Amino acid sequence: MAKTGEWTIYITKAAINLMVNKMDYAVPEQDLKISMSRIPAIPRSRFRIKLH
Repeated sequence: MAKTGEWTIYITKAAINLMVNKMDYAVPEQDLKISMSRIPAIPRSRFRIKLH
């Protein structure tokens, strides 16, 4: 049986492959400024993609 870390790597690779090779999307204009006073530090408008 695979260890937990191995499954995480496998799922991450599969998700990246799907987004890079199989999905058609655009990244609309957004506010990607990061507030370092917020935990976790994430972009103000999050990160959005528009699927086609």
